[in-house]
Amino acid sequence: MMHYLNKNIFNRVMNLDGKDALYRAWQTVLHDDTLCPVLRNERIDVYYRGFKAFSLTDGGIFRNPDTFENDLCVFDVPGETSDEQFLHYLPYMKQNIDLWMGAGNKRPYEREFMQMIMRENNSEKAGNLSDYFIIDMEHQYEKGGAIPDLVGLIMERGKRQKPVFRLSIIEVKYLDSAFTGTAGIHSHIADYVQLINNSDMLSEVKHDISEMFYQSKRMGLLPGIKNKYDRIDISDERPELLLALVSRNTNNGKNNRQDDVESLKSILEKSLNEYGDMLNDVYVAGTAEMGFGLYSDRKSSIRSFLQQL
Repeated sequence: MMHYLNKNIFNRVMNLDGKDALYRAWQTVLHDDTLCPVLRNERIDVYYRGFKAFSLTDGGIFRNPDTFENDLCVFDVPGETSDEQFLHYLPYMKQNIDLWMGAGNKRPYEREFMQMIMRENNSEKAGNLSDYFIIDMEHQYEKGGAIPDLVGLIMERGKRQKPVFRLSIIEVKYLDSAFTGTAGIHSHIADYVQLINNSDMLSEVKHDISEMFYQSKRMGLLPGIKNKYDRIDISDERPELLLALVSRNTNNGKNNRQDDVESLKSILEKSLNEYGDMLNDVYVAGTAEMGFGLYSDRKSSIRSFLQQL
């Protein structure tokens, strides 16, 4: 499934000038790091706190049609916004998402953390030090198929002069309550196993990600990568699956935590029993202390992690 931009919109963005109807909006995206652009073939979807706020297309600037209902206020933003009006309406698009996220009990912060991981590892400062670049968020392999949270590329330290890029599928889970259920860890592992055993789909994903890397680099979306190459080949190594367990409670055995620990153990043991050596490249992410930068020497294999629980 093609995610990288078609030639028309890519060439237009690469040649924007002050007379273009997308110029101001695109410059704002490049300068506002609370906004996260992702490439979607005929458009650029721009996320805020993990949710799409608006899209840039050949036809103009369109807000997310979702209304983000909440009990306090929903600001009226037109479905289509001109480049001249864009800076006026952008704060309202953000505020609608802010108020919706803070309303009720759902508070879907998992998606906000996904965007923070993407920003941190692609940024000019932390991104030039971490071992990962995040190329896409909510990347769908094929129509109706699995949608991993993030897809990235590993560039291990020590290989910067002639780097080897390896595909990394990243699933983000926020708090222990996210481990189980229909989109739980075992489900993500099953999707990963399906990917690595489907050579045609894996080849298409690698091609898609390599083209997205090229376009993202040219468009200034990967400021943390200082090397001057554009085109890359993704390694034939098996992709890894990286489980990013955000704010997992490690207070084992206290405050009735033992049930949660045993639940996580049973999930991982079930996956290992079912898939065995196919999980040799499944890891649990560790970061640089409290940040969101991803480093190869901080991750633990699923077997090592299980022994530590």
